[in-house]
Amino acid sequence: GEGEREAAVSLTRVLLREAEDGISLLSEDQPGTLGADEQEAVSKVLSLKCSSVVLSAAIPGTLVFTKHVFSFTADESLEQFQNNAYLATYTVINGRWDYEDVRAVFTRRYLHQPNALEIFFADRSSVFLVLESSKEVRMAVKQLPKVGVGSHFGLPQTRAISLSSPEVLVKKSPMTDCWERREISNFEYLVFLNAIAGRSYNDLNQYPVFPWILADYTSKELDLNDPKVYRNLKKPVGALSASKLEHLEVRLSNWEESDIPPFLYGTHYSTMAFVLHWMVRVEPFASMHIGFHDGMFDHGSRAFHSMLQSWNACLENTSDVKELIPEFFYLPQMFLNSNQFSLGRVAPWGEDDDEGEVVDNVVLPPWAPSAYEFVRLHRKALESEYVSANLNNWIDLVFGYKQRGKEAVKAKNTFYHLTYPGSVKLDTISDPKMRKGLEDQICQFGQTPFQLFREPHPVRHKLLKGLPPQPTQSLGSSEPSLVASLQVSPDVPIVLVQLCSSGSPSSPPSSFPSSSSSSSSHSLAP
Repeated sequence: GEGEREAAVSLTRVLLREAEDGISLLSEDQPGTLGADEQEAVSKVLSLKCSSVVLSAAIPGTLVFTKHVFSFTADESLEQFQNNAYLATYTVINGRWDYEDVRAVFTRRYLHQPNALEIFFADRSSVFLVLESSKEVRMAVKQLPKVGVGSHFGLPQTRAISLSSPEVLVKKSPMTDCWERREISNFEYLVFLNAIAGRSYNDLNQYPVFPWILADYTSKELDLNDPKVYRNLKKPVGALSASKLEHLEVRLSNWEESDIPPFLYGTHYSTMAFVLHWMVRVEPFASMHIGFHDGMFDHGSRAFHSMLQSWNACLENTSDVKELIPEFFYLPQMFLNSNQFSLGRVAPWGEDDDEGEVVDNVVLPPWAPSAYEFVRLHRKALESEYVSANLNNWIDLVFGYKQRGKEAVKAKNTFYHLTYPGSVKLDTISDPKMRKGLEDQICQFGQTPFQLFREPHPVRHKLLKGLPPQPTQSLGSSEPSLVASLQVSPDVPIVLVQLCSSGSPSSPPSSFPSSSSSSSSHSLAP
């Protein structure tokens, strides 16, 4: 009842004072003057030291489980909290949640270590918690409801699913089959892959990654039926320009570092700095950007100024290989300087900044008269036939078999070794300075998503073209005529084609299964 809940809350305050040793599990025979209901609440309490990852910061505190609720309370005396307290305006730092509101539980990695979990709630909020070991992650999952990773991905809602690796989850989920059969959109499938591979909106160092789709930012009209307007999805961003790739390969051929594995790209396609670069006009990213650049906005010449400029940088700048983020396909506000920030001017270094163009709203291509129209067309391009037919190639590079090893070398897709999961075990490093240095490098160089596929990703089924105009001649006529013409993809099996003269179709022949038994569907609803 309510008294029991109040007892649990009051007990939480006691636990916060007694949790200095990490894990403290209170038993029923603990001395005190608690009543029967309070004693029952005591026996259900687990306290763990952990940190809550809030965008750019990991804030230490305590995670407490009671019978009906669990909570995270930050240690407000620490510098990590004081430097990031402003984030409480935009997201939850100290939180308290009912178990009945939990909708999905994912195990996660933080700085490549398997010691974190991400919990999603009914109100679509979430929390990313880093514990001290994978053992404590399992302990926390056992305290949470059996919800798996939610009901969206066609997986059993069990704790075993929550504790499963990303590779196991993607194999067991029907989502890849759904995408192949065009039951879900390209956008939905990319969201699924990012979620399973450990990408999170709560951690800027592991932010969801989406591909550059278009290569035309100069035309007045955008013809989405023309393959020339699209980016080559078979190549990583760093290999799209032959001259840029040649320069990088010359450097690789002269490799002299014996203690560092050779790599083609010294920067990554997804880092915290790149997320802040794209989102500089939107809070709280603007404030984080200022903090990232010592209390001021970065020089205007390096700001996100125009789509054409950003695309050209990917083709020409050897240190620019960044991909996009999901907001490019649904958030027009990221292109508008609605807050009237002073973002500087676009002027080359060494020249008078007052002579350069003011950085304000993002300069969009001529085919997009507004930010809203840009997002609409950009999303339409993502769902185009060209992208549908080639997206599997990009998935191979980022989430698949060309991400690592010999295939990555062949695909010109190798990055600094510390960007890959499993590259370092921080808990085996006793020197705090060395560990801190490695943590900083992981944050600086970016983090590659968890590898989901070991074989080439399936190709999406081709879209069936529409039927020609219906014949005007009736089916009862004695004259022969064309009744229907079907253009069929060999990738899509036909179970039954039935033509009817009028009214509702008759029952299918007994040799065919009924539509209800032959069709296969997977519910993606919560």
